[in-house]
Amino acid sequence: MADKFLVIDGSSLIHRAFFALPPLTTRQGIHTGAVYGLCNMLLKLLDEVKPRYMAVAFDKSRKTFRSKLYAEYKAQRKPTPSELSEQFPLAMKVLECMGIRTLELDDYEADDIIGTFAVHAPQEVEVIIVTGDRDELQLIDKRTKVFYTKRGISDIQIFDEAEFAANYEGLQPKQLIELKGLMGDTSDNIPGVPGVGPKTAMKLIKEYGNVETVLENIEKVSGKSLKTKLTDNKESALLSKQLATICTEAPVDTAVQTYELQPMKEEARTLLQDLEFSNMYERFAAVLGGAQDSFDLFGEAVEQEGLSQVAVNTPQLAEELFGALAKAKQPVAVHAQVAGQLPEMYFSSAEILVDDKIYVLDAQSGCWDKFDGWLSDAGSKKLTIDS
Repeated sequence: MADKFLVIDGSSLIHRAFFALPPLTTRQGIHTGAVYGLCNMLLKLLDEVKPRYMAVAFDKSRKTFRSKLYAEYKAQRKPTPSELSEQFPLAMKVLECMGIRTLELDDYEADDIIGTFAVHAPQEVEVIIVTGDRDELQLIDKRTKVFYTKRGISDIQIFDEAEFAANYEGLQPKQLIELKGLMGDTSDNIPGVPGVGPKTAMKLIKEYGNVETVLENIEKVSGKSLKTKLTDNKESALLSKQLATICTEAPVDTAVQTYELQPMKEEARTLLQDLEFSNMYERFAAVLGGAQDSFDLFGEAVEQEGLSQVAVNTPQLAEELFGALAKAKQPVAVHAQVAGQLPEMYFSSAEILVDDKIYVLDAQSGCWDKFDGWLSDAGSKKLTIDS
């Protein structure tokens, strides 16, 4: 089995996490929701992909070589909310403590760093890109896949060459830039050819292959109006294709060994505790390596060795948990973390020890109403501390 290089679009995922999850803050008022969502996403990916190498790329600035080519590139975007912008350096600090390399470059986007890895990683290494940005689909080839986060951070569509062709009417991944050259991209403020939409762009690229050939054959294109649009906007089409093309020669170290996953640093434990990410260190230690603590409740240390952890992230697992709680004859050990500020505080995570399993609830578990009901049920006995 080939070694895997997991390349994360950190800017994309942290944006998705921020808008997908409820706002979380520590007791000191530090915003942590986006970082928490990113951590949960990484845990899932590490468990499922089992990469040997990993890197997380971030946008350093909105000013890049593209904005020098076209001043209006991404100019329509609203400023990043302060509650989110303050979490980017925090996310990078968390990742670095976990032994995961992070990168950002002046004049380049995260896409360009990722594209450079995709092209220059050794051919025997499988590259898996995780992003919420469709631009990166152009990087797909025989050994490169894209895990595209369709909504939020949990609904993922896996694109390989076959999946791309099925979604883009048989086109090759690299032809995505040809489509954008004609139809533009409102999310990035790429102009394209005004009046040419996705259907027309698809038809033209399927027939002619690329923007340049379309422009060379304008007289063969049907429709006087379309001929006029293409004739009047040749430069815009070529510029738009250039803006949509990911640079694969960004000045980054492409030696894959540089990005081999390392055991977590000791300071990761303190940092995650300060962020009030209950049990997060132990969950990462299970996949990255590092000393794991005991599940210490009320002064009685219960060794995690021999106990399995279950992330309650499906209706079936929620049913399993609450079924076990309903049958429990002894008091159940539970530890919950709260977030927010008075008077609007809420549970952000919880661990429940029952039937020799530690059930972990987080912001994505979707069964907090049931958890609240169980807590308020006087007939079910619980043991807890500091909750």
